[in-house]
Amino acid sequence: MKRTLILFAATALLTGCADTEKQEQKEKQLFNQVMLIHDELMEHEHVLMDNKQTLDSLAKTPALKDSAELLGKNLTIADDAMSDWMHHFDPDYKSKPHEEAIKYLTEQQEKIARVDSLTKTAVSASGIFISKHKK
Repeated sequence: MKRTLILFAATALLTGCADTEKQEQKEKQLFNQVMLIHDELMEHEHVLMDNKQTLDSLAKTPALKDSAELLGKNLTIADDAMSDWMHHFDPDYKSKPHEEAIKYLTEQQEKIARVDSLTKTAVSASGIFISKHKK
């Protein structure tokens, strides 16, 4: 009877450890996906800033002013969204219970994906405008 109880306890302990490892692996994978999007966005940061500068110059031309200012505003909105996300993101998900960590990281993945879309759209639209009108 005692051996059966010890065997049962050992099996439960090993199963619990395996589940914990799977949970930690899932959390880490989700965190890495969030950071991958973040890192890709950071690579666009210099293009975003360069485009803002170029649009500021193009806005001095009366015929281009309204469009250049609008595109510049879109770049500013995208840049502000990235700064806001970074300011509020808490990379210390390990201190949270598993379900809470998964929920938090999933929400952050959705938020950074929206920032990614906003940024890429603004950079692309401004790049097209700049390539058509840059002297």
